[in-house]
Amino acid sequence: LVSGIVTTGFFGMLALFLFWTPDGGNQQAWALLNIAVGALVAGFTAVVNFWIGSSQGSRDKDETVRRLAGEAIGAGGGMAAAALARAEAPRMGLADLSALSGSALNPRGIPSGDTGFLPCLAHVLRHEGGFVNDPQDPGGATKMGITLATLAAWRGQAVSPEEVRALGEEEAREIYRARYWNALRCDDLPAGMDLMVFDFGVNAGPGAAARMLQRAVGVQADGAIGPITLAAARAAEAGTAIDRMARLREEHYRALPTFGRFGRGWLRRTDEVRRAAHAMVRG
Repeated sequence: LVSGIVTTGFFGMLALFLFWTPDGGNQQAWALLNIAVGALVAGFTAVVNFWIGSSQGSRDKDETVRRLAGEAIGAGGGMAAAALARAEAPRMGLADLSALSGSALNPRGIPSGDTGFLPCLAHVLRHEGGFVNDPQDPGGATKMGITLATLAAWRGQAVSPEEVRALGEEEAREIYRARYWNALRCDDLPAGMDLMVFDFGVNAGPGAAARMLQRAVGVQADGAIGPITLAAARAAEAGTAIDRMARLREEHYRALPTFGRFGRGWLRRTDEVRRAAHAMVRG
């Protein structure tokens, strides 16, 4: 309704601006007309971006609409059970996600209709523990893989190690989704490749993960995942791309000055994630 009103007002005011001249060249009337057109231009731009924009927010909106529509028309018991499971999923603790079993829900271990975020998050959490503050770790105070710097950026203010220690599960899940999963456009990546990119993004930063993916699929490694990168990822053979990303990830770790202390764990994590990603490819 709002979109229709703004669009109608935009074109109506534009026509008025083009074909009507205030009597006697009234400067005040011209000024008011210009202000109205300017406001409607801004509103019309927002309408266009909302409906046909390529932002993550638009994709999330469309996915939500499709899911709600499916629930509305699904009167059968199976659909009702799936809708109930989806409603319960956000209330799961992070520890519960790590224990999800595919036999209880579906082959990816989440309620039907949901994205790959939850199963990939479950894999990440197997490698990310509780609160740690290792002086030799450049990340500093960390809980559930969320560093002090990441939490400060998320909240828009400085935080203390004790605030990291008090980080709750719900906030951590939202940070993972917004700053890593959505930022790396993992919803648009093939199964298995999404896990490789997401897990490395959590461990080494979204920029490093994006460049790893781009190098693996043979496009310019500029650190920004866009249509060209996504098209190349979908065209690539998933298993081969996963193995390439694992090799590139190992090269990244070996070049770090802290490899001597943390390298064994990093390489073990890389291999475990690679194997899990291949399992996702196999369905």
